[in-house]
Amino acid sequence: MDNGLGPGILLGSDLIAMDYIYGIALHEDDDRLARLKNVRIDSALRAVVFHFNDLLHVIGNVRTQIENDIAKGYFELPSPGAAL
Repeated sequence: MDNGLGPGILLGSDLIAMDYIYGIALHEDDDRLARLKNVRIDSALRAVVFHFNDLLHVIGNVRTQIENDIAKGYFELPSPGAAL
């Protein structure tokens, strides 16, 4: 079957997640909806959860890196209310 990328080409979970987010949850984009036509809803929702989980890991890693850089004095945050 063709999910919009060509016959026999499987959709990746990241594409399914973004198609669900932008095709159903936010914008009802027709191209994204067409690609999801052959995807079960539980599979799409699982892909969204995995995608958000990956993003949360990235956010946590960036936060840890910023905290490390502040602790080592690589940069300083201005005091609240201080002029930039």
